[in-house]
Amino acid sequence: MLAFRLTDIHQPGAQLLKAPQKFDAPSTGRDERLSPPADNLQTLENTLTSRSRTTEHRPIASLLRLSRSLTIILLALIASIYVAAYYCYPWKDLAAMELPRWIIKFAEGVPNYTRSREYKPLVVFGSSLIIAPSSRLKDMHFSKPDEYGYRTNTPGAAIYESAIKSLRGQAPGTKILAVPGSVVSDQVLILRELLTSKKVPKMLVFTLAPRDFIDNEVGGKIGDTPTARVLAFVSHNKNFWPQSLTLAAIESCWNTHRSYFDLVRKHFSRSLRDKVCTWSGHPKDLWTSTLAAKKTDRSMPPLNEGAAEAREEKINADSLNLEAMARDLKTYRGRYQPPNRATFEQQVAALDQLLTMTKEAHITTLLVEMPLSRENLDLLKPEQKTMLAANIKKLATKYDVQFVNYNESAKPPFETADFYDSVHLNKQGAEKFVSVFSKTLAESKALQSTFPQN
Repeated sequence: MLAFRLTDIHQPGAQLLKAPQKFDAPSTGRDERLSPPADNLQTLENTLTSRSRTTEHRPIASLLRLSRSLTIILLALIASIYVAAYYCYPWKDLAAMELPRWIIKFAEGVPNYTRSREYKPLVVFGSSLIIAPSSRLKDMHFSKPDEYGYRTNTPGAAIYESAIKSLRGQAPGTKILAVPGSVVSDQVLILRELLTSKKVPKMLVFTLAPRDFIDNEVGGKIGDTPTARVLAFVSHNKNFWPQSLTLAAIESCWNTHRSYFDLVRKHFSRSLRDKVCTWSGHPKDLWTSTLAAKKTDRSMPPLNEGAAEAREEKINADSLNLEAMARDLKTYRGRYQPPNRATFEQQVAALDQLLTMTKEAHITTLLVEMPLSRENLDLLKPEQKTMLAANIKKLATKYDVQFVNYNESAKPPFETADFYDSVHLNKQGAEKFVSVFSKTLAESKALQSTFPQN
């Protein structure tokens, strides 16, 4: 009889594969190799058992592979969404999250110029002080209102071109690139934008004021000014990758992405919160205050005519307003005092950098200190005035640049009656300024050498 193991009965097809282990009858002389040895049978049994176990674990392996695939797809989707947001998210809304939208619209005039086909050989830098005369004399250019009713405001220069032409017989095309609240470091950013976009002017006039060097409201946060923020958003798509493989460049790129992601997150959450408030009709206290703040920003009268503050009274200021002057003096007292040495040195260094850039780009430069009321100048300590004047004159001498100061003479050409508040000229003062400023330009060596008469 043939002897079979019981386990062979339970293995499918085992009866067909396994031969009898031993014959009871004596050997018949046949070749023993026809009967597989016992160890081969054991190996075959182990193989079949292993295959059975492998089949049992296949669902787990499939799940793991599927999980890895889904993870890769999810990461790719997140990366794609971030890249799309980085390049396509409405940067104006991000820039205006913590700044008045009307100031953002002024700052937007800089990239609008650099991206356009317009080119002017004479460019004027400055703050709201140089915007005010154009506003008072109705020489402003406006874009179409955006969804919030705000328009991009650009001060015109026709009033100066006309006055210079009457003095010299001809006048160079002039462009005013000024942003309310800008400081010296902002002018460096604007000039860099001009150089990068191949809009290099032949002559640059920088209209400055003491606040540009010592503004305590700006302090060391020169990267958070309206000008800096707008230009950063405009050019941020150029900084998706590090400029180099140095540690500093990689860290800077990482910080840029982190800041941008944080702004997008905040803006998205605020927008979602506003919609929930609108849908529910019963917002929580925090949501109510957030929504109220946003409505307040939108309800502010647009600065459609170029004044420095978002107040209708300042837009149509034709004469001195004592109440506005009192408010302005209170504001400037906080901007001037206490003196911040670090801020001052930082902005002086920015002026040095600005003049270095103009020299390297072969841009003729003229520095002009804008007129201020006597009441405003009296807020400055004597040592502040001395230190400021000395540093500006030192740099002007270093770079062979002419410096004109309308506040330095014993009898300045402007009186308190020429101002609306303590720093911005009213209509009467604007008319006087156009005459004085145009004469300064026409008679300057900078303009005469850059634009010689035919």
